[in-house]
Amino acid sequence: MEEMVSLLQGENADTELSSTLLDLWKTTSRNNETYPVDWDQLYQRIISEDQPGRVRPLRRRLYRMAAIFAGLLAVSSIAYLGFHQSRSGKSTVTNSLPLEQDIPPGKNTATLTLDDGKTVMLNPGSGKEVVQLEGIKVIKLDSGYITYQPLERQQRQLRPRYNTLRTPRGGQYRLQLPDGTKVWLNAASSIRYPIAFSENERRVEITGEVYLEVAHDVAHPFVVDISSATGKKGSIEVLGTSFNINAYDDESQIKTTLVEGRVRISSSRKNFQPVFLNPGEQAGLSKNGRIQLIQDADIDQVLSWKEGLFIFRQDKLPDIMRRLSRWYDVEIIFQDESMLKSHFTGTIKRQEDISNVLKMLELTGGARFEIDGRRIMITSPK
Repeated sequence: MEEMVSLLQGENADTELSSTLLDLWKTTSRNNETYPVDWDQLYQRIISEDQPGRVRPLRRRLYRMAAIFAGLLAVSSIAYLGFHQSRSGKSTVTNSLPLEQDIPPGKNTATLTLDDGKTVMLNPGSGKEVVQLEGIKVIKLDSGYITYQPLERQQRQLRPRYNTLRTPRGGQYRLQLPDGTKVWLNAASSIRYPIAFSENERRVEITGEVYLEVAHDVAHPFVVDISSATGKKGSIEVLGTSFNINAYDDESQIKTTLVEGRVRISSSRKNFQPVFLNPGEQAGLSKNGRIQLIQDADIDQVLSWKEGLFIFRQDKLPDIMRRLSRWYDVEIIFQDESMLKSHFTGTIKRQEDISNVLKMLELTGGARFEIDGRRIMITSPK
């Protein structure tokens, strides 16, 4: 570890680190038939420069790069082992994960509920559809995306009209609001919005996990109300920014992570003061209304779902399995309580079947999984 930190602090850190990782990558990628990792993408993510507007303190960069390097070494060993097991004629699929019981990943699917209560199913491959509402044209595209476009001649709305976009467990979808704001919905999430914003503000309501790139409009603040099964939990006010909200009911906190811009987080409990976020910071809103600030959030991990990845960095197994249960629409059963304290690290595509994800976790030696229909049984390794 000390040698790694020394390397990263040196004058030629970028050149030496890139050369070292490239050599390791070439060795590992030759043996990757049995391990479902996108090595090209992983390597580029490791050596790429930080995006503008994201805060990367030197201390975090050192430990982040060292951790990725160590993780890549571990993964290369796993891939090497799997490669040689397949060459020797032994099965690379554990007995607890038979392929005939495999579960495919989620897909681009959602339901759009119109103001009159009519529901439109948005499924892959159903073709382009156009729905004309009051002064608005709604266009569904094949790529899991709908957009709202004002008509050339706006009709005056007699009252606000709302649409709601919902994704099921095992679904995700994208949306462009009438003001140009872009929205990504993770599995089991929703957003309720007017088909035309008011003259004073732009206000939407979300549940689950949503990423937004808000169209800049100083004269019309953008407000996100965070809801749950028990009612409103808080709100976020922005002028123009990009941020992620994780507001699932089964999580201990509602987490808002800011990528660019500036936001104001308010609790529904009036006795707590609002918190302002800067890029790279995260606010955790607890069930009692208290707001906790994290100044050095892991942006890459927070946005991994949007980029089509699962990124685990010493995450507890229950936290990992909650994410998997939403995306694969499965029930998780811990048959051994000792596994509740296990931690795992790794990166894998969200488009892999669930057996490949579970195999990655099994290969670390920290857990054993069994697929039974749409249930995943978890026990300790024997």
